[in-house]
Amino acid sequence: MRSSLPARYGLALLLFLAAGMSAAAAPLDAGVLAVRLYASGPPPRWLDDGQSQARLALQILADAAAHGLDPRHYGVDALARRLDGLQGDAGGFERDLSTAMLQFLSDLHAGRTRSPYRQAEAPAGLDLVEHLRSAVNGGSLPHAVDAAAPALPLYRRVKETLARYRELARLAPQWPVLPPAGPAGIVAGAPYAGAALLHQRLQLLGDLASDAAIEDDGIYGSVLADAVRRFQSRHGLAEDGMLGAASIAALSVAPGRRAEQLALTMERLRWLPPLSGRTITVNVPAYRLWAFDPRERAAAQVLEMRVIVGNAAKTPTPLFIGTMRYLEFNPYW
Repeated sequence: MRSSLPARYGLALLLFLAAGMSAAAAPLDAGVLAVRLYASGPPPRWLDDGQSQARLALQILADAAAHGLDPRHYGVDALARRLDGLQGDAGGFERDLSTAMLQFLSDLHAGRTRSPYRQAEAPAGLDLVEHLRSAVNGGSLPHAVDAAAPALPLYRRVKETLARYRELARLAPQWPVLPPAGPAGIVAGAPYAGAALLHQRLQLLGDLASDAAIEDDGIYGSVLADAVRRFQSRHGLAEDGMLGAASIAALSVAPGRRAEQLALTMERLRWLPPLSGRTITVNVPAYRLWAFDPRERAAAQVLEMRVIVGNAAKTPTPLFIGTMRYLEFNPYW
């Protein structure tokens, strides 16, 4: 599986975005929006053309996992059964389908959980009620879903990568932990009991060509070392080609777990206000800073450096999202 993320950017930054998420806050109650939807104008006409619009909506809800969301949150199966056996109470079904779609659009646009970060600028709002009404009655439901999702090329990249890791999890459900390398690590040319497994794994991850032959079974050869170096680059690890504890731990993370982390990354990206230019992201626990332009499809990293942060217990570094307007050198403190 070829990675969809460029070297020196890769999963390191994306998985940082997923770290430490809190899901304590409840999502928006779409029932409140549904009341306004049916009180403020013509409601969505889900069944006017037979069932095609309703079935399209159910398919969209069933595909919510592509955005890192859980279709079960929207009652897709129950709605599908009701539609299959629909005889009376069509109005009740339409209202419940509208509520489910409003919930999905809200989750897709701003996230299921509230951001724990203080935001200097509120995210741009979207009138979900009018958005859904015009989409259904105008026959443009798929376009409405695309418009509700974050407009960041980075978001689309993560979405593509999530699909790839889910496919990898399907193809390789067994993902055994690699044998340890010892305190000193393993350098190219040294024996390694997990060389064959490592070779196969790097091929699955796309860091080693699928037709690359094993150099010498039981030896950590130069071809493997080069592939490990590519893997290290994508994961923010030291690019030394040495097989140490950190690299083995990262290589041993199952694709299903990576997919979960990427889904959380998509949730964090939904918290962001529109990013109008170059972006700086600081990973406080890792003392790392990344600079990149999320508007570019490649989102190429232009800077990575270590940073000094506050003491977590006494003087914690504040977490926030805002616009940098100036930079102060040598502050008084």
